[in-house]
Amino acid sequence: MLLAKKTHRFQPATLAPGALALLGTQVKIALDTTWPIEEILLFVNVTCSGTGPTLTGADNILGIVRKFNLTVNENNAPRSVVDASGIGLLEYAEKVGLNLDRATRSAVALSQGASIAASQQFRICYRIPLVHPQICQPLRSQMLLPVHTYQQAPVMTIDFEQAGNMYSAGAFSVVSAEYVLKRRNMTPDVTAAIQAKGGFIASDLLEIPYQIPLGYAGEVRFDLPIPGSYANLVFRQYLGGATVTRNVVDQTTTIGQETIWRIESAGVAEHQWKWKDLQTIEDCNGPLNSANQTYSPSFAGAVAASTSFQPASSCYLDFISDGLDGVSELGSVLDANAPSKANLKITLIGNVASVATNPSVIYMLGQKYYGDLSRWQQL
Repeated sequence: MLLAKKTHRFQPATLAPGALALLGTQVKIALDTTWPIEEILLFVNVTCSGTGPTLTGADNILGIVRKFNLTVNENNAPRSVVDASGIGLLEYAEKVGLNLDRATRSAVALSQGASIAASQQFRICYRIPLVHPQICQPLRSQMLLPVHTYQQAPVMTIDFEQAGNMYSAGAFSVVSAEYVLKRRNMTPDVTAAIQAKGGFIASDLLEIPYQIPLGYAGEVRFDLPIPGSYANLVFRQYLGGATVTRNVVDQTTTIGQETIWRIESAGVAEHQWKWKDLQTIEDCNGPLNSANQTYSPSFAGAVAASTSFQPASSCYLDFISDGLDGVSELGSVLDANAPSKANLKITLIGNVASVATNPSVIYMLGQKYYGDLSRWQQL
């Protein structure tokens, strides 16, 4: 590492108002700008009441942070660096960061039960990597969020979920939060050297929901946001119906004949897959945790009866790396700049099943880089 690490924790009173005062509220915090930021860890601490909660919804306690946003002001131009759901950030961190901490993994297991025991305590860490965890030097220093160069402090906005959207009976008794900033010591000389070589590489981490109309079956086409260069895409699927579940939205789910999806531009498929393909590739590139028919400490949902595998409803499409290797170049990113300049689109295409009552939804979360990346795309 070229730059010394700086790790500092913060526990403002606004994140610990007592009892359940955080639930259903929005908290805004101006972040310290002394050093550039590499990563944010947001901890949520929960104690259940004397009557443990009966869980409701596909995500329940994992969505206690309903939404997270980080906004910066660069040259009088405000933009969101991060804008995603809490559950989206958890799934993203599991895939690009290779795992979750043990307390959060335990909360994942709790979330897949019907209820939580009375007086149970649990903790969830929402990890927000502003720099992709596999990026190494010299590229890493240029991908830090350069808040030390901003005239205005970035604003972190946290929306906490309402109790009724997580449990239908019982309750929590205390909810609090705190956060850690992982930063790097950067001198004026290093900052000047980076700016002289093209400056810091701007990026964002944004989540887009694609809702499928009720009663619709057949091909759907969803446009990816452009321009930019994608490092990755994480897909979360929720199958609608009388009850919304974590399952694929495929029109065909017969084993061996599952629906084929693709990303296409100008009529040419850049990538083709079945969701199980992406799930398998991800499994081969990272550490795994056990699964059984009752609890499954991963996000795809519990293993269904008469099967020995999870639905492939939480998948990762990796453009920037080939697994566990460190990344020091950007030659393989998905370029959404060229189609934008040619007035073309990049589109996600697949065939979906018809459902009633509640619609199916695909959430897509990806990190994009902006600006001239040519220096990092040469042999």
